[in-house]
Amino acid sequence: MAIWRRIAAGMLLAVMALLLWAGPLAVHAQDEALPVIRLMETVFGTLDDATPELRWQFDARAGDRVSVVVRATSGDLDAIVQILDAGGRLLAENDDIAYPERLDAALEAVAIPGDGRYTLRVGRYRFRQGDTAGEFALTLLPAFADPLLWETFDGTRQWSAVSGDLMEVEQADGRLTAIIRTANTLGWVAPPEAPAIPARAYVQVEARVLNEPDYWEYGLIFRQDGPASYYLFSVSSRGDWAFMARSGGSTWLRLRDWTEHPALADLSTGAVLGVLMDGDTFTFYVNGETLDTVRADTHATSGGVALSMGTVDRQTVFPVVAFDNLLVTAPLTVAEEEEASVGANLTAWEASDSAPLIAELAALGLIPEGGRQVMLVPDSFTTVSRPGMQMLPLGQGRTQTDFVLGATVSMESDSAENACGLFFRRADESRYSLAFVDGLGGLGVAEWQTDRFDPAFYGMDTGEFAGLTRVRLLVVGIGERVRVYLNGQLAAARSNPPLQGGVGIAALSYNGRPVNCQFDNTWLWTWE
Repeated sequence: MAIWRRIAAGMLLAVMALLLWAGPLAVHAQDEALPVIRLMETVFGTLDDATPELRWQFDARAGDRVSVVVRATSGDLDAIVQILDAGGRLLAENDDIAYPERLDAALEAVAIPGDGRYTLRVGRYRFRQGDTAGEFALTLLPAFADPLLWETFDGTRQWSAVSGDLMEVEQADGRLTAIIRTANTLGWVAPPEAPAIPARAYVQVEARVLNEPDYWEYGLIFRQDGPASYYLFSVSSRGDWAFMARSGGSTWLRLRDWTEHPALADLSTGAVLGVLMDGDTFTFYVNGETLDTVRADTHATSGGVALSMGTVDRQTVFPVVAFDNLLVTAPLTVAEEEEASVGANLTAWEASDSAPLIAELAALGLIPEGGRQVMLVPDSFTTVSRPGMQMLPLGQGRTQTDFVLGATVSMESDSAENACGLFFRRADESRYSLAFVDGLGGLGVAEWQTDRFDPAFYGMDTGEFAGLTRVRLLVVGIGERVRVYLNGQLAAARSNPPLQGGVGIAALSYNGRPVNCQFDNTWLWTWE
């Protein structure tokens, strides 16, 4: 089953907004005098008429994923946050976490394209033309935007060795130090209480060997649902790493057997281990370098976390390992995502006509009874070969507020970032909504309001839908609620202006590479 979550506002949406917006956008080179913000740091500021924006810089490496959360702490501030690259170009942008319920801004799991220094630009909505003001708190996080756990080993939690007398554990000077006293042993330490790690999360810890043992290995245990049921990510003094699953007793499943990697050649000064989890897909990092991505479905999609260390047979000098700054982040949870659990899967999505889907949606209580199909277009297409979007109206000028719109969408492009979509509730050229799919496994939903997409949603399932060139897209708009399904799975549920408007198809090119969008069996159901 695909797992859809709100992530970054989306590079595609951000750039499309720039391409379609008639107004100017100032591009600024990086300013070396700007203050620096670091991961897990919170800074504060005030935005008003005199200071409509503030900026900070941060350093990142290619492949990193970062999140930014801006929370208003006073006034009526409606904040917007952007990430700019070294040349001042917009990388990602978000206005509202969940309009209109939450006007705080957040960027989640933004992929960093290259090594360098980036800028966070925080402003009030419309910047100098805006009319809100107030104080805010800005936090920069690795991977996701919700910090479930940040353990600095200051004594708040008393960690203990699960292996009993085989290990000694001490918490002092802001770190946890562990020593294992037996050869050929795996031991671990765990907190008495810690939040269960959800299916989509990021775990990171710093570790360093303090002595010179014959051999050492240390790592992370995660998704633990019992003393003999968990995943293990471990690195060793031999310059290799492994990903294993334990499923009861002494049975081990070697999901990735010990494998050498250049990033592990010298860990004498320590390492930062990281695991990015997305359902049954796991990506492993050491000191910011990606080791590999592995798929596994051995264990449940949630569970506990622990810190591990191990020895080998006939070892005489045992390792002493210091752990620090254990961090767990997860995607933000907003009201619309909670609602997304209602009727999350449609069983009739492969039906060749609309009637079975309409009946299923009505049975779930997601649409009213009755209505009729008012449009069926067997095949249509649109294309664009420049940066921007090409739209083609369908339905011969018919307009409606409540609707169900479905199509089978096929995309041809040599760039996975490009997209094909359906637009709906198009009142005029300056007011419409758009649902699109791209070649990365992503789905976007946005409303074009006069001069910008506002607010932006971008969700991604990097497993089931990544790389697909043909999907069934379904948009259900009833009142202020819009739900979007891909191949029968609910990918987005959000508030949407209930405008009376038309529908059509669209092709979107983020980078100017040609994209051809084919739409088969496009149908429209309404009650008007």
